[in-house]
Formats: sequence, C-alpha cells, structure tokens
Amino acid sequence: MIDKNQRQQLRKEAHHLKPVTYIGAKELSESVLMSIKENFNTRELLKIKVNRDDNQNKTIVNEIAEEINKKIKCETVSIIGSTIILFKKREENSKRKIKK
Repeated sequence: MIDKNQRQQLRKEAHHLKPVTYIGAKELSESVLMSIKENFNTRELLKIKVNRDDNQNKTIVNEIAEEINKKIKCETVSIIGSTIILFKKREENSKRKIKK
C-alpha cells in the first residue's frame, strides 16, 4: 500500500502522462482489462480516461477504478474528474518509481 508521500510523488509524475486507455460507453470489458495489464508490463504508472456523459460520472469512475484494482491488483493513486491514475509496483528494483 502506498503512503501519503508516495501518493503525492506519483501524482506529480503522472501529471505529464497521457492516458494509455480510454473506457467508453461499453464500460470495463475484458479487452480493456487486457490492455491495462499489458501497459503495466512496461510501466508502473498509468492514466486511464473514462469517457462518460452521465450525471453520476464521479460514482461510475470510482466504481470502475475499484473494479480495475480488484481484477489487476493495482492501486488508485487519484481520481481527477474522469481520469484515473493507477500504480502497480514492479518486481524489478531498478525500475521502481517509488522506493521503500
């Protein structure tokens, strides 16, 4: 689990990232989950954009983030509007974004 200081560091690093996955009207499909998993093979930090026009967009984005966390075993760094920032620690120490 990442602590407050690590979360703040990761948010700064994610600021300049472009979203690698877009989730649209079909919501969270298996192909979207596979795309996210593949992106975690090369990175620790991902931005995901949820393209929804619902009045309950914040609730939907939170639910999608929780479902991704459960299925992929990653952590939500933050949710800003309809953008989700996710982190999954790598096993290789040399390429880690955050230090223990």
